[in-house]
Amino acid sequence: MARQKKAARDNAADTSMGFTPERFERELKDLASKAKNDTWSNRVLGQVVLYVKTLVLLTLLGVYSNASQLALSPVYGSVPAVAWHSKALMAGSFVGWAGNLAFRQLLPISTEQLLPLVALYVPVMQCFLYRFSQTLGPSYGPLLTEGVTLVPMAILTAASVADNLEGVDLSSMPKVLGDAVPGVGSWATFKLVEHIAEKLLQKHIGTMFWYTRMGMEIFLAGSYTVFAPSKYLALAIPALVHTAMFNPHVDTPTAMELLNTTMLTDNWMILDRRESVTGYISVVEQTRSKMRVLRADHSLLGGDWAEWRGNQVTEPIYAIFVMLEAVRLVEREVPVADADAKALVM
Repeated sequence: MARQKKAARDNAADTSMGFTPERFERELKDLASKAKNDTWSNRVLGQVVLYVKTLVLLTLLGVYSNASQLALSPVYGSVPAVAWHSKALMAGSFVGWAGNLAFRQLLPISTEQLLPLVALYVPVMQCFLYRFSQTLGPSYGPLLTEGVTLVPMAILTAASVADNLEGVDLSSMPKVLGDAVPGVGSWATFKLVEHIAEKLLQKHIGTMFWYTRMGMEIFLAGSYTVFAPSKYLALAIPALVHTAMFNPHVDTPTAMELLNTTMLTDNWMILDRRESVTGYISVVEQTRSKMRVLRADHSLLGGDWAEWRGNQVTEPIYAIFVMLEAVRLVEREVPVADADAKALVM
């Protein structure tokens, strides 16, 4: 009787621990199924998918790097926009690469699924921070703006790339190379894509909506959404509404009206704006003095007094431009080549 009770207790213990014949049989079938599916073609396909996903992520970040600088230049200028850019990118990439395991353990969703959410909120954050550009100044304004927009994108991209490359088979390489190739190769690929994207954007900027500053950010956010769709994208609906209806930096008639509503409170009105290879070009007018100026990015190129137009030459707001042109057009008894011509303006 005692032996029967002991045997019953042992069987109960085995059942509570899960060691049942049914489970054992099921595990054997699972192992057999995995062995059957683990063919050479499936392994190669799995490796190709990992490399393609990595390349897509690095390509998107390379384009986003250029889009971020272009978005900052009308507010702070092209030189301040570059000052902290590379350092911020490197810092974000290092944090993401080194902390990918921690992100997997701490975040409720994967870093790939977070990328579209952050990308959709980037235009909102930029629009909000541009209001404080005068307070932040050209030194810290670009750094803070990219610190909450581009840097999170770099962190999440680097973490996602590290996750993907953990599954890459580099067993054929020496261990030293196998440890270094993923990181060095990823950074080299990113810098190459960034350089190619910069050259292409310089040629095509402003030719269509998707080649404008905000157009590129919207297109990239859509690309991230296609790359990593999830149910969490519903959280980005407020960002989409803001970008479509309330963001004055989007090149639409509605955004132009919204921008003029704000500028008229300071007696300024924007007449037209375009994006081109020479920068963000806009024509604005002072409603009281009727001073009309041409602006490229954050700099004034020149202008005139709209109500003081002469018959031949308009009255410039910067007389220096007309003076230099007049000196160049002065007729001399002995002509001087343009390369040797000099003029001193006091």
